[in-house]
Amino acid sequence: MGTQQLKISHLKVHLTDHPEVWSPLSAVEMLSFLVEHDFLDTLEQQRVLDFGTGSGIVGIVCGLLGATAVTLSDYSAIAAQVAAANAQQNGLTGVVGVQSDRFQQIPPTCYDLIISNPPVQPWLFTDLDQPDNRAQVAAWNEAGADGRLVLDALLTTARQFLAPGGRLITSSSSRHGHRQTRQLLETHWSHRWRQIYAAEHAILPDYHGPYIKIWQHLQALDGDLRIYQMDNRGQRFAPQTDTAGNPIVITELSLTGSPQPVLLRPLPAGDWSVESPQGDRLVMLSAHDDRLPGPATSEHWYYEYYLFEAWRENAAG
Repeated sequence: MGTQQLKISHLKVHLTDHPEVWSPLSAVEMLSFLVEHDFLDTLEQQRVLDFGTGSGIVGIVCGLLGATAVTLSDYSAIAAQVAAANAQQNGLTGVVGVQSDRFQQIPPTCYDLIISNPPVQPWLFTDLDQPDNRAQVAAWNEAGADGRLVLDALLTTARQFLAPGGRLITSSSSRHGHRQTRQLLETHWSHRWRQIYAAEHAILPDYHGPYIKIWQHLQALDGDLRIYQMDNRGQRFAPQTDTAGNPIVITELSLTGSPQPVLLRPLPAGDWSVESPQGDRLVMLSAHDDRLPGPATSEHWYYEYYLFEAWRENAAG
């Protein structure tokens, strides 16, 4: 097995490559932003949980920035072991690797920071009869039928493992279903959360390609754009089919106020039927209505990558 060196702002991280452990991709983007914008500048003497650690890079950076106790957890026992070894390779002590199915085996510690770059792909290459054995390393970036298994655990449960005043920092993606993510944040964190980062990325055919049909199926059910194209005004839309195989376009339109998710169905005369994701007809629009999306500026599909910060109230509430 070889090693790689990654640069995160002013930090250098050394990782051992392992054929059964997912190599960092978006975690580098996440950490670079957090370090350069001082979201990790108060880690001295803090207890950190890197949830879904993979190679361990997120927790390792926290340790290099001063965290004194770091737990690296992952559903994969091999990943937890490799992450702990990577931490030692980077000169860290006070770091432990824990195999855990979400929060089930996490030590009952009150953490000052829970941080995660959770998996996002829906199940495709994972053998659900043997989820511990994944023939393709990319399958370790799969988490549930909709890709939300780990993210939802974070949003609904992490607060219980935080010390008063403790923080959760997690990435998310439009591929998770952005509207659902925001709804869970508001439900479980009230007004104690904020989006701190967003960046648009192109879908990579060689990597994301096998999952496109699943994301299209999911967004046809709820109208929450996971992947999309854009017209020359920047309007996002997804030309695809519904669950019955009929052509539709998923987008957001301002009909009576704020933009809302809609499904557009072509009519024989060239006009469009506008429906809610639940199938209710809302209005009909002529083919010349300027609210309709125009032609895609390219053949590329896109998604958006986000970072959220949430925090538990202090002891005084």
